[in-house]
Amino acid sequence: MSILRRLTEVFQQKVNASLESAEDPAQALDLSYQKQLDTLQEVRREVLNVLAAEKQLGLRAQAMRDQQAKLRATAQTALQQGREDLAREGLTRAQLVQTQLAGLEEQITQVRAQEQKLSETAQKLRVKVEAFRQQRTALSAQYGAARASTKAGEAVTGLSEEFANATLMADRAKDKVERMQARAQALGELIDTGALEAGGTGTEDLERQLGVKVLDAGVEAEMLEMKRSLGIAAPAQAPQLGSGSFVVRILGEDQYRVPLSAHDTLEGYDRDLVAAIGAGDEPRFKAALQGLAAYVRSAGARVADSETPPSEAMIPADDTGIDEAKELLGPEGFIPDQMKPAPSRR
Repeated sequence: MSILRRLTEVFQQKVNASLESAEDPAQALDLSYQKQLDTLQEVRREVLNVLAAEKQLGLRAQAMRDQQAKLRATAQTALQQGREDLAREGLTRAQLVQTQLAGLEEQITQVRAQEQKLSETAQKLRVKVEAFRQQRTALSAQYGAARASTKAGEAVTGLSEEFANATLMADRAKDKVERMQARAQALGELIDTGALEAGGTGTEDLERQLGVKVLDAGVEAEMLEMKRSLGIAAPAQAPQLGSGSFVVRILGEDQYRVPLSAHDTLEGYDRDLVAAIGAGDEPRFKAALQGLAAYVRSAGARVADSETPPSEAMIPADDTGIDEAKELLGPEGFIPDQMKPAPSRR
């Protein structure tokens, strides 16, 4: 039994010696840093996917609003012609669309919250990766200096190979501990994303049944209001203008409240950015993107962390590549045309 134990110990010593001579701490640090960069890239792709889903839901919601307005206009025309049956039918459909629109807007709110949390996670992870990069550089330099000093000491004092191996083993253990601590800190940021799980309530059927009576009451109430409006020939109320500003988010950073007067300048940057993406010109793309982000920061006011307004325009971060920007690019570019101040109607 003692012979077997001694053979096991000798085998472990030989294996440890072979691994020690083959392992390069600098390469191990580079591999760990590359894995962290891959993780950061994956989180950014998830942010792009959530943004795409939010835009798609927003288009659907706008289509429902247009359909609802058209149905109500048709009902009003039918009521003016004395066709109350057609008016009631149109208002019933408008109420159904309103119910569907409320559920869709709730989904948009949930997706927007996911996008904000993912953006914050990406920002924190980027800070951690940058800190590990600096630590990797320092450790690699320290290891190179220690190796050079060790070789010089061997040449001067003629230390035995066993003692040199013992010294390197201590350095290797310390290096592994520091690398593991840095990896644990980076992974801790990824664990926080577990709060982004989304799920349904399973109460759609019950809400649909309870909404029938509410729908009928809403139709009758709107019919009565429409009759009263037509009886006194009151003019339709003009829609109110916005607050004079709109919110722009720089991905991975903050939101900024930008005045509507800055929209034309933003569109100029946006046109240059879209043209650079279409031409595949990376230097021009980088210059246009940095100019757009700098103008948003200078012309806008940063939104406080306690506020969570919806972002009406979203632009990539300064370090975004041209391929990632293509996935985020919408049909109107990064700055929608509808942000322009609407002309006054008389």
